[in-house]
Amino acid sequence: MGVPHTPLAAPVKIYYLTQAAFWIHQVLILNAEAHRKDHYQMLSHHVITIFLVYASYALHYTRVGCLILVLMDFCDILLALAKMLKYLELPVAPDVTFVTFLVSWLFTRHVGYIWILKSVWYDLPRLRPNILDPSKVEYPPTLTPTHYYTFRALLFSLQIIMLSWFTAIIKVALSVVRGKPAEDTRSDDEG
Repeated sequence: MGVPHTPLAAPVKIYYLTQAAFWIHQVLILNAEAHRKDHYQMLSHHVITIFLVYASYALHYTRVGCLILVLMDFCDILLALAKMLKYLELPVAPDVTFVTFLVSWLFTRHVGYIWILKSVWYDLPRLRPNILDPSKVEYPPTLTPTHYYTFRALLFSLQIIMLSWFTAIIKVALSVVRGKPAEDTRSDDEG
């Protein structure tokens, strides 16, 4: 049970492989479909996520990786559900689901994620002090300060992207409160 956590159960390996495949697929799909206004934000989000999935697996940060992936997936399910309910033209269900999505986004992608980011930032050097001294690296031999700082920088940059999206989500919510219909502001008008 110590650090690093090296024994990895088969379901976790399958989960990691499935997530890696999903995010690689998302990069391909993103470039195959019509570009939206936030295309480059979305592309960088997907590329950063692929690197984080790989790095958390390779550097034995699988507990952090699984926790982040579960947090991220939760509100994505609610967003897809809200969109489906809107396409079905149901009267109240899309709005209730969107509000649930908004609250879950705040708690999973900002409160929970920042809690994890803080833990990686401050607790990891305390739990694995050898990572900051390459002469004392024992296990894994590939873990260097560059790996550690890159991992932290990728986690932080993902939070920056999510903050910009949260701003857009709040704008949509405010327009709905003002009586306008909820619209995806990322899409260009189709002719």
